[in-house]
Amino acid sequence: MNANDGELGSAGQAFDAFIEELLTARKARQQAESQRQVLLAEMDHRGKNLLAMIQAIARRTFSRTEGEPEMRVFSGRLQAIGEANSMLRRENWQSAALEDLAKGAITPFVHPSSHRVSLSGPNLSLQSDVVLPFSMAVHELCTNAVKYGALSNETGTISMEWQIVPSPAGENLLITWQERGGPTVAIPQKRGFGSSVIEQILSSNIGGKAELVYDPQGLVCRMTLPAKKALTSKAKDEERVSVDV
Repeated sequence: MNANDGELGSAGQAFDAFIEELLTARKARQQAESQRQVLLAEMDHRGKNLLAMIQAIARRTFSRTEGEPEMRVFSGRLQAIGEANSMLRRENWQSAALEDLAKGAITPFVHPSSHRVSLSGPNLSLQSDVVLPFSMAVHELCTNAVKYGALSNETGTISMEWQIVPSPAGENLLITWQERGGPTVAIPQKRGFGSSVIEQILSSNIGGKAELVYDPQGLVCRMTLPAKKALTSKAKDEERVSVDV
């Protein structure tokens, strides 16, 4: 065996060791990812069990007669939380598509394929901290629409549009909820719990704000969120969503 054979043999052994090391590292990463997915699934399962337990306690707490309407509202809010968490889990708790969150919050309130709610805007994903507040806000708007607004009759419609707009402090995500065709809207004499939830939940953690406009032709809600805190990415102009629910 000459020197070249020895050098080639050493190089071959080193290459084989390198490949084996790569395969071992790859297997370790696959195992770690599998374990992570199991943990995420377990977190999701425990979260759902916790919400179910809270719901069961609430049923016993509320009166069966006087508290029945309140119990339905409370259950709806828990379901909105559960649905938002499930969407986050599918995206590894990082983000969720704005369109999917809106549809998930609206669908329980409308008949399938009724096309009474239109969604339109850039294809955006919301950061994990924004997912729950946004879903809860849309849930409260739907609850109000069913009780008093565009979804309280057979002809009312809702449009929900979102866009990125400039501001002195940086770009904002502006979401506009507009109802039409429902009963004539009047300014409420007292502040409702739902409106308080919408305003407070958006401002508490992410510095957003909500403006409710009681237009006689239909309620308008404008939600403004700082884009840096709300969005995971900015869509290109041609990447748009337009769908009816």
